[in-house]
Amino acid sequence: KGVPACFACHGPNARGIPPAFPALAGQNAPYLSKQLIDWQAGTRNNDPQGLMKIVAEKLSRDDINAVSAYLERLQ
Repeated sequence: KGVPACFACHGPNARGIPPAFPALAGQNAPYLSKQLIDWQAGTRNNDPQGLMKIVAEKLSRDDINAVSAYLERLQ
């Protein structure tokens, strides 16, 4: 789908690279899903370069649920 790995921007094990890329590891899956859906819908817009909107638009709901569940389990 041409989607970069979360780790490409959010760092090893998705622990974040402050200040631009927050930690995703261990975040609540419903929260992560909601953020991705909001980027798809254009209702979340705190992404100055639009990187997350581009990524989110390429994901299906099943993709979103799977990646959110995976990230929630990372520690």
